[in-house]
Amino acid sequence: MKWVKVLLVLLFVGASVAAFADRPVMTDNFNSGSLGSWKPISGNWKVMNGRLNQLDTKENMAMIVAPSKIV
Repeated sequence: MKWVKVLLVLLFVGASVAAFADRPVMTDNFNSGSLGSWKPISGNWKVMNGRLNQLDTKENMAMIVAPSKIV
């Protein structure tokens, strides 16, 4: 009987982790070397080695707007 309880707890924990796992909302590769349709609002942004980087780490409110759909 004890193993049934352990199995139920493991199933519950596993289902919870699977349900609330962090999934990417969107993905984009920056292989073109430009921001593309991403719009910087504040802060300095640059594409380096296929990654979007925020250059000014002291900026309190750096923000960039993602495109509504990435193809």
